Amino acid sequence: MTDPFAFTMLIVLLVAPFVALPVAYLAWLRHMNRPPKAGQAIVPQYEPPQDIGPAEAGVLLEKALHPQACAALLVDLYLRGALEITEVGGRIESLRRAPAADSLKLAPYERYLLDRLFENSLSVDAKAAAAALTKYRSQLQTLLQRTLREKGLFADRWLLALMIMIAAIIAALMLGSTIWTGLGPFAGIAVAAVVVLMGQLTYFALIQPALSDRGRKIMSDIYGFKMYLGAVEGDRIKWEEQEEKRVSRFTPFAIVFDISVTWSNKLQGLTKALMENIL
Repeated sequence: MTDPFAFTMLIVLLVAPFVALPVAYLAWLRHMNRPPKAGQAIVPQYEPPQDIGPAEAGVLLEKALHPQACAALLVDLYLRGALEITEVGGRIESLRRAPAADSLKLAPYERYLLDRLFENSLSVDAKAAAAALTKYRSQLQTLLQRTLREKGLFADRWLLALMIMIAAIIAALMLGSTIWTGLGPFAGIAVAAVVVLMGQLTYFALIQPALSDRGRKIMSDIYGFKMYLGAVEGDRIKWEEQEEKRVSRFTPFAIVFDISVTWSNKLQGLTKALMENIL
């Protein structure tokens, strides 16, 4: 005869992950995506944070490498002389690796992007560039997150994640053996599997980039620069791009903040394939 207590425990353990995990994930999002301190006013910043590139700012804001950050990265490399861009009819036709690229001080993710874009030649058309962005997006995002972690913007929480994983395995063995006795081997294995799954999901949630104290300070500065760029510089940047045919040094950040319409349109062909994959 089935033990009512054991049966109830089985139902609770099977249902609990589907209730607890979404709640925990939403709580994590609320904590990690807010400005550094709850209620802290964001002060306008007239310059982007030092030592933070536009693609890095995009990853900090979105917690992932989005098309806007890819476009901003390309424009930033262009402004720094690592990349040459050919336009035809207001659209990007091709990209070319500039001779000066090898002598510039580039971050690992920037060199990785250039190496992947120009694996077979010094010049690629827009279609090939879009395909490369799509193919290597995951690796590029990993390198960006590693750079941010090396700069001290992400907290290192691997030890906590490992401890939770070990605790989940021990709990799975204990609960599995207990329920095995009351409901049989199948129920015991099912409960053990659910507990291990919860541990794995918790582990992956914890190793998602979590901002350090310095990271939250930089995030506040990024919000402040976005406020300034949108309120004061946005119209001037658009005018320079459209009327003067000039690219401001703030343009890459304007792309990340979705302020620069002109360059976003020009680079749409490059990021279209990537956008279809991640949105």
